[in-house]
Amino acid sequence: RVDPSEIKDRIAVIEFNHLTTRIVTHILESGGKGVLCSADSSSFGPLKEFEKTKSLNVSGKTGDSILVGYISTDTYKYMQSAPVKNMIIKVDIDFPIVDTANILGKIVGKSSNNSILLISTNIDGLGIGIDGNYFPGAVNNTSGLAIMLEIARTMTNQESLPYETVIFAGWNGQKQQLTGSQYYINNALYPLENTTIIHLESIGKKTAMGMVIASDPINGTIIRDRILKYASDKNLRLEKQSVAYGVTTQFSDKKVPSVLLTDNSTTIDAYGDQIENVDIVILDNAAKILTTYIKRDVYKDVRLDYLGTLERNIFLLFLLSGLISYSISKGYAANSNLKIAGQTWESLYFSTPILLLRKFYANVFPFLLAIFMLALLANIDPDTNMRIINGDAKTNVSFYLTLKKSIVYIRNMLDVGTYQSDTV
Repeated sequence: RVDPSEIKDRIAVIEFNHLTTRIVTHILESGGKGVLCSADSSSFGPLKEFEKTKSLNVSGKTGDSILVGYISTDTYKYMQSAPVKNMIIKVDIDFPIVDTANILGKIVGKSSNNSILLISTNIDGLGIGIDGNYFPGAVNNTSGLAIMLEIARTMTNQESLPYETVIFAGWNGQKQQLTGSQYYINNALYPLENTTIIHLESIGKKTAMGMVIASDPINGTIIRDRILKYASDKNLRLEKQSVAYGVTTQFSDKKVPSVLLTDNSTTIDAYGDQIENVDIVILDNAAKILTTYIKRDVYKDVRLDYLGTLERNIFLLFLLSGLISYSISKGYAANSNLKIAGQTWESLYFSTPILLLRKFYANVFPFLLAIFMLALLANIDPDTNMRIINGDAKTNVSFYLTLKKSIVYIRNMLDVGTYQSDTV
């Protein structure tokens, strides 16, 4: 293993059959500028696209990338014979330089606090390579774009508006050192101090072992942990990481709460990045996770949609009977002789059904309320954190999930008994 100090700011020259992910990662993390390797056609093995493209762009976990280039065997032998000499490597490039643009969309929120949720992904690709071959970019990064567009379509079709303003951003220039997202940071259309970003990057590769959520180590952890808990509630697994990279690092450097949603596979731009390599289930799960977060935290939808029909009817019965009992008690206190539908408030107040209701709410309801409060206390999330984000106090604890766990706990207690009861 070569010492990193001997690699920094240099180009590594190696044989292709010695080229491994571990070696390329070591060169990348040691500050190397690139990798040149030689091989004949029989040595390429499964990486046939490398023979066509003569280069690969390999991204590391830090978000940096390194060019792995192909050279002829004769050139390799010449460079190997004189490694200490200074060399000038010339590459002819006949591709035109063009201006590109970021693409932004907006759904205006109804809250007055001016907070912004920025959902972003990269939209540029390598396009057409040598000999007219095309880089499909199915995983890297059409996958992130597909999720973002579907979420935008779904939100646009909602009858209600989100509380936060949501910006959808497709960054160009990702292959050119993330210039598109950096341009937005330098020329932000909306205040960065009011912004939170969730970035989607290369999700759904079939060989991936799972999805990953990462964040900046300070403010982004609150949003990351809330998304993790919503995913767990849906029985969807996310691997938590404490450090994000790439676009999220650019924003976190400006103290913007930043979250990255990706998978745990290595990202390589290649001709083989076809739609057949995308696991639709992983892609769908990623969209479900993000949609759940948006539903609960951006739309503030805390409806008790986990209640069964019987439970919902009992809840409505409690609410309606309590309202009736309260209204009659207030009417009796205000004017007992006033008639309503032929009955005085006094006769209604002392009628048998209302007497039973009052006794229920005086004697039984406090007991039921105490049970609920104990269940609520038992299911308070022990993993609690709070920070001031965009001027508001934010916690990683979801009251919706705490309430749901408490109700499910009581439901299970009635079904199987106190000692066998558990939360979801």
